[in-house]
Amino acid sequence: MPNLVELAEFSVELLPKQLLQLLQIYNERVAAVEIDRSMQIEIPSSLIRSTSK
Repeated sequence: MPNLVELAEFSVELLPKQLLQLLQIYNERVAAVEIDRSMQIEIPSSLIRSTSK
């Protein structure tokens, strides 16, 4: 399983999509091991909308 830094790849055009993917992976990993769900990051709806175009 790659770490979050290895998943990061910079591209201005792909930034919103990659950021969304990074946050989703982070939240999945937190959900798998943490009892405290407040450690998850709330993904803004604007980010979700901007990647669905």
